[in-house]
Amino acid sequence: MTALAATLAVFTSSPRLATTTSTATAAFEQQGVGESAGVSGSNPEAVQRRGRRRQLGFLSTLYSAFAPGAAETGNAGIQQLTGGGVLHDRDPLDDYANEIQRMNEILAGNDQWINLLSSSARKHMKTYATKLNDMPQADTHIPMNHVAPPAITALFKEYYPKIGVAGLMFAPHIYYHADLQLFGHNIGMVVAEAVNETSLPPTLQVLGTHTTDWRAAIHGVVWGYIHKSHFASTDEQWKFVRSEKACGYFLERNTYFYTSCLHGFGHGLYQVYKDDLDSAIEVCSHVKDQHDGEDASQCATGVYMEYAAGVTHYPLTNEICTGSQFPRACWLRAWVARTPAMKNMGDKDLCSDVVGETAHADCVYGLGKAAFGIFQQQGKSMDDLCKRYRGQAAVMCVYGCTSMLARTIEGAAAPEARASAQRMRAREMWCRTIFGVRNSDEFDPTNLNHMKTKACVVGVRSLHSLEDMRNIAWDATSVVSW
Repeated sequence: MTALAATLAVFTSSPRLATTTSTATAAFEQQGVGESAGVSGSNPEAVQRRGRRRQLGFLSTLYSAFAPGAAETGNAGIQQLTGGGVLHDRDPLDDYANEIQRMNEILAGNDQWINLLSSSARKHMKTYATKLNDMPQADTHIPMNHVAPPAITALFKEYYPKIGVAGLMFAPHIYYHADLQLFGHNIGMVVAEAVNETSLPPTLQVLGTHTTDWRAAIHGVVWGYIHKSHFASTDEQWKFVRSEKACGYFLERNTYFYTSCLHGFGHGLYQVYKDDLDSAIEVCSHVKDQHDGEDASQCATGVYMEYAAGVTHYPLTNEICTGSQFPRACWLRAWVARTPAMKNMGDKDLCSDVVGETAHADCVYGLGKAAFGIFQQQGKSMDDLCKRYRGQAAVMCVYGCTSMLARTIEGAAAPEARASAQRMRAREMWCRTIFGVRNSDEFDPTNLNHMKTKACVVGVRSLHSLEDMRNIAWDATSVVSW
């Protein structure tokens, strides 16, 4: 067991989670995913601690997203995740002091940010986290349709003015190592009720300091605010969402957050068009010409996720995905819902029944992105997943895996807006080393290893900047020729 997995084993009473984490961490460290973020304003020891915490956060996200039955279970009580009880005699918030101080600098002048190191915030965070942990299971179980029990909603509303959205998300994780994915959507919805057009941008800026950890809250804020705003038309909706008052503020500042914000909008669209998938997807298509289709594709991932695992629980069939305007977005959500098949796929091509080279490759992209975390949990590599494919499908498998890896690369830089240039160069060299294309600046579109390298580089950089933003909509057919 690695040091990281051993540490988490102390934090939890669940042998299953500790074992899963040990396996996943081995692959995680072997592939270099958890390297230090190199955040400015921190000493080396703090950077190393932050790197370990980002690994824990990523593994927690993988576990909650891909564990068997995760979608059906929902929040089964924080006690079951942590074993209950405060885990430290000293204040564990002190371990985050450098990180929070950096947030103080980044968010200076932001009226939606509360300094979590203040004595008042410390007191309220401890009390809030303890109350949340001590709630009966019936009061903490939030079903997939986001209808939370009144007691937990009341708790969020009580402490939001005292510790802000950052405190609501930070405290349960710091004091009880709870999985934020389980109730983050509902925290976001509570915050959305309270904010207005003036306070929404600074609220999103606070959440933008932890895009990976706080994704669920980002989604809840965006869809909750859209619901209450009652825009007159689709064009008015998109005009607002892509404006400086909402997601558009982050387009060049924090590209990862921008894409996550659009995903949250997609969630909200399907909630509005419940049981009418085509109409919700049609709204996403209104911006197909923006950023080579990336905006529309990110919106579609939210629609498909809500369709399959939100206010409705409908299956995303092969017919739906092959006929979709956004097949890669559809296949990603379809494969996330098929975890048992991916865990036991062996050497099979689970997309073999999808006809047509490009259609098959789109299916493989979604499979690669969804299965990447599962293969890591099993101690396997990207090559173990992608070596079964040839041609365009092989390229899209690599692209799917590394576009998922991009979340970790950018998330590890938190609270900074993006990973360092040094880290991005290291990831590109990692791609080149894997496929043996180390010295060429040109990629031969007739050479499979060259194109796998290209897909890897595009994928790992796909959330880094506006120039690189191709997390779903990279046009591989323009560079692949067999």
